[in-house]
Amino acid sequence: MKTVRSVNPDIFVTEFFPFGRADYTPELLPALRHLRQCGKKIYASIGYPFLIQIYNLAKSGDMDLTIRLIGLYDQLLIHTPPQLENPYLRTVLAKPELQTGYDQFFERIRDKITYTGYVLPAEDPCPPQIINWPHPAPYHIVISRGGGAVYPNIIACAIRAHKHLGEKYRMTIACGPSTTPEEKKLFEACLSLSDRSRIRLFDHVPGLAQLMRSCQLSISMCGYNTSVQLLTSGTQSIIVPYINKTQNEPANDQQSRALLLKERINSTVLNYHELEPATLAAAIREKCEKPGNFPAPPQEWFTGTARTIEILKP
Repeated sequence: MKTVRSVNPDIFVTEFFPFGRADYTPELLPALRHLRQCGKKIYASIGYPFLIQIYNLAKSGDMDLTIRLIGLYDQLLIHTPPQLENPYLRTVLAKPELQTGYDQFFERIRDKITYTGYVLPAEDPCPPQIINWPHPAPYHIVISRGGGAVYPNIIACAIRAHKHLGEKYRMTIACGPSTTPEEKKLFEACLSLSDRSRIRLFDHVPGLAQLMRSCQLSISMCGYNTSVQLLTSGTQSIIVPYINKTQNEPANDQQSRALLLKERINSTVLNYHELEPATLAAAIREKCEKPGNFPAPPQEWFTGTARTIEILKP
């Protein structure tokens, strides 16, 4: 409240809230009420149309509190194409009552929602020393796991999978900026002396999107930025989506988006908990040596930046 009063913004934007991060309600609700009373514009910037609290709503049958909270907003800006991701997100809700709750919730708030299209992340150039290898090979594979320190076996398993692949393959691995020292030691320990001429490890790769466009295969999780980059580039991909459990039921935007990428750009989807070097190597060989064809997504899917600017500007 002190900051809101001091800054007195014309526009106030929350990121993902009120679709998630309910713990911030005691901090944000007084500020939202104050701003609404002052006639300020209030928007939510939401990456995907999924309500984290859908389990609580389905269990209690009471959407009114969340609906009243949303009533304080001018618009909820959801940065996906209209209705594209909703069916996939609905699919990962395992119980019929959850799917019904999802449908009812989005029907009640439909007048508050604007689907902007995907927002493409800002791009930095990839340094030449990362793009240009001293030892070229026919198949360049880029492995990344995003910004969080989760799923380290994606990296370790990819390194070990290389032993099943041979000289035709080389790997650039972005371990992630949150990689711990212990994880880095693990990854280094997986590298044999012969691996080091064909596998490069980085904590962070500037210009990762450019590198992903230039490679023959991307192996990654299925976060928002990575998936949008894959959709625009059309790069062959193996996806290992994050799986979490909320009240003992799987529900995650990465799971649903992995289904979208599998259907739209022929991505191969693997289960992290079943990941083995030999099976990963077989999937890599299949994608590289027998690439499939698929139509490019329509350009109107990627209007999120321009559409958001149009909405926010006076």
